[in-house]
Amino acid sequence: MHTLIIGHRGVGKTLLLKRLQKAFPKGVCLCLDEEIEKDHGPIAAIFKDKGEAHFRKLEIEKFKNLLSRFKEKVRPVFIALGAGFEGAMPADWDVVWVQRDVKVQDFLFPNRPNLGEGLQMPAELFSVRQTRYQSLATQELTLREGDVESIPEERDFFASEIKDLGGCLTLLPYQLESKEFKYWIHRRLTWGLKYFEVRDDLLSIAEIKDVLRKIPKENIILSFRRREVFDQSLVFAEQVALVDWPMEYGEVSKDLKEKFFYSLHSEAADFEKHLKIIGNTPSAFKWSPMVANIQQLRQGHEWQKKNPELRSFLPRSENGRWAWYRLVTKGQMPVQFLREGTGSSLDQPTLLQWLARGKTKKLAAVIGWPVKHSWTPLFHQEFFKKKDVDVFALDFSEAELDKNAFSFLEELGFKAFAVTSPLKAWAGRILKNNSFINTLVWQKKRFRWEGFNTDADGFIKLVEDIFKKESSGKTTAIWGGGGVLESLRQVLPQASFYSARTSLPREGFAALDQPEFVIWAAGGQTNSTPPPTWKPQVVYDLSYTADSPAIAYAHKMGAKYVSGQAMFVAQALKQQEIWSRYEF
Repeated sequence: MHTLIIGHRGVGKTLLLKRLQKAFPKGVCLCLDEEIEKDHGPIAAIFKDKGEAHFRKLEIEKFKNLLSRFKEKVRPVFIALGAGFEGAMPADWDVVWVQRDVKVQDFLFPNRPNLGEGLQMPAELFSVRQTRYQSLATQELTLREGDVESIPEERDFFASEIKDLGGCLTLLPYQLESKEFKYWIHRRLTWGLKYFEVRDDLLSIAEIKDVLRKIPKENIILSFRRREVFDQSLVFAEQVALVDWPMEYGEVSKDLKEKFFYSLHSEAADFEKHLKIIGNTPSAFKWSPMVANIQQLRQGHEWQKKNPELRSFLPRSENGRWAWYRLVTKGQMPVQFLREGTGSSLDQPTLLQWLARGKTKKLAAVIGWPVKHSWTPLFHQEFFKKKDVDVFALDFSEAELDKNAFSFLEELGFKAFAVTSPLKAWAGRILKNNSFINTLVWQKKRFRWEGFNTDADGFIKLVEDIFKKESSGKTTAIWGGGGVLESLRQVLPQASFYSARTSLPREGFAALDQPEFVIWAAGGQTNSTPPPTWKPQVVYDLSYTADSPAIAYAHKMGAKYVSGQAMFVAQALKQQEIWSRYEF
């Protein structure tokens, strides 16, 4: 089947096409916007000179032309559509809605048609497009963060060659509305999905009845969640493999003794109380509490390990920060969930994350706060796979990472960490020194952790154009960056360092009225801006995310903007050099 790729601008459709071209060398990968520009010039100019309505007309004309060119099904064809495309979808093409776990609505687009007052996508337009994508999609795919040449799991998804998937997917109402729903179900069963979860708080009684006609009995979990429809839902229990019975419903019905497990979804305030209540339960049990910190995570983990064949521990959070734990413990519990879009919980691993998780007990991670945007897990995946190590992203504040918390990570099997802000000083304390560390590795022979900092390698790569003009940094201002000051100072000893919090030079540094270069090291944690007298020619960003305030600052100043992507790659490759010297 040929495939159309839809999704918001900035979500990564163009990069996905490049990976698909490599994965399917005999296939055709086209971007509709690029095809239009070949005939009509830059899209921004079309918007400016002739308006959006004219562009939308060109879009539909070019799209129809492409469809007529690729009627044959001998080779795969992938076409990425513009974010605002409003034409009808052909009935015989797959429509994949690609998404990200980061907030793409916050991305800044200085080089694309301005659809609102600022550089961001207007919230109302974003919402309208979101609803449209949902209605058009026959499949969803949440992309992983990072720019790499190939992702094997993506290739398996688009080739529909996934095997031994396991896990459980929660069915959502809009999925049932797709004309391809039956085929969607069949495809996932072919992949080896173990269960679909049918929840009576998400689906109506009529929808449940319809779903049960389309999915084999042995692949359904029926979850009771609404007391007011309990009697109606109970009728379906004979048509499913397992029943999720909330603990608050009391003793399970005698008719279900052979196919049930109790469940408890604890809120944050009830964690300790509920842990005591379920502590010694001999029944099959799924506990899914709101988990506030790593200490509670450890308590839940220990509870599950006391009876792993009957117990499932599925921690929840407001922002999905425990997805890594669910990945680490993949295959170790009776019931586990994954998702393809947003799912019913952000703590459920995405399909691509789930597929990338191997069976190894040796682990590595990027650790910091926040890290959802981090490219580290995907960038280092191939490197660590060769060492039989899986790599994750761990979201932790410094306050919760005491000695006991870190020992829990050791127990889980973590052998290496890439450390990001604001934990670099914490990593130094792990080694009992005052240095800033961005690379931790377990020294197996000496039975100790060792640390390094590769930030300077990244900075040198990022600002190599500064060195071509003058090597000391005397025309450079550093905006923010408390955790990386020493590394920056090594590279540019005469640069002026400013506090992004106060907008004043840091103690011991002179003011610089007219810096030629600005290195933005403040991230997105400040609302202050550099002095209005500054008119930099170039803004170097230590961040590589598309929501960085440095993008808006460079645009406002009319300065060249340089993303931190080159810096990330340079320091990450240096990390790999270090890790390669160790046995895991």
